[in-house]
Amino acid sequence: MKRKLWLLFPVLLCNLILYARPPKTVNNFILKGAIANRKIHQIWLRYNVNNGKKVRLKTFVKNGSFLFRGFIASPVYAEFFFDNGPHSDLGFNSIFLSPGSMTVSLVKDDTEHTKVSGSVMQDDWYRLRANMPKPDSLFKDYGKWIEQNKQLDYNFIATHPASYLSPYLAADYSHELPLDSAEMFYNAFTTPVKNSYAGKAFLDHILKHKASAAGSMAPLFVKTDINKKQVDLRSFRNKKYVVLYFWASWALYRSNEVRYLNTMYKSYHSKGLEFIALSQDFITKDFREAIVKNGMGKWHNILLSWDPEFHSKYNINSMPPCIAILIDKQGKIIGRYMGEHPKWEKKLDNEGSFNDMKKKLAEVLRK
Repeated sequence: MKRKLWLLFPVLLCNLILYARPPKTVNNFILKGAIANRKIHQIWLRYNVNNGKKVRLKTFVKNGSFLFRGFIASPVYAEFFFDNGPHSDLGFNSIFLSPGSMTVSLVKDDTEHTKVSGSVMQDDWYRLRANMPKPDSLFKDYGKWIEQNKQLDYNFIATHPASYLSPYLAADYSHELPLDSAEMFYNAFTTPVKNSYAGKAFLDHILKHKASAAGSMAPLFVKTDINKKQVDLRSFRNKKYVVLYFWASWALYRSNEVRYLNTMYKSYHSKGLEFIALSQDFITKDFREAIVKNGMGKWHNILLSWDPEFHSKYNINSMPPCIAILIDKQGKIIGRYMGEHPKWEKKLDNEGSFNDMKKKLAEVLRK
């Protein structure tokens, strides 16, 4: 009897191993396609999935036809690349994939004439695009045309909370959409849309925005300044008000904003105000020369260069405009303020001008 049990042990072990393996993902979409260009021999399909991973699928073109199979948890934005592969941003067509059977007719480098059927998300895009105004050939009223398209997108998001297209549209305006509006859009999304790749990405943007908005505690950091001294934001707690000034030498062209900031520094430094300037420059020489030229030598000057994680914590997305963040003695953000900037640059919520920051400093440091 013991021998029989011993002989059964390997079988039981194999069964346990098999059942312990994670279930294999079953393909849930089929994309059949045709392309008129006979010089194209292979096509890549690229899209993101919920864990942030980029999926790259490759197939070969035979007699002008091709086929993709794959799995997506929910409808997603995808891109086609030709021959050279998905690592180049040249020569791609964009579509929206949905679970199920789809067909696509491709014209290389011509997204406008790509035709997709069988995708619910793509159908939403077609319906939205049908209502978009056509720009005139000379773009004489380009600003008006952009604003009209934006309002159509906003209306679609507000009236289609169950569409997987809505979070993608919202993401296009994430850097100018006021925080309360972004939260209103997100909260209206259905649960499946919230759980989609685009829904989660939009929520991530909202959370990052909130983390560096007025009323939040400033993310802590320790950086080395131009004099090779450690600057620890925590060390200013219960002692100083702090202005974090995100800038770059190229963003100060034809600008007097640093001179204006220096008037604030001279007025309030003795009352407990410190400036920490965080440069986005890549070239140390440009960084050092700009400090001397603009009279920033008395500030704490730090060369950030490329630090996407740090920029993300403070919701710094581009430059110009330069951004100033005012922090109180308890480490809480009082406000975000924008420097001189082109007219097309939109102000996010909680972001006033440097004039507004000057008024706030006069208010909190008047004693």
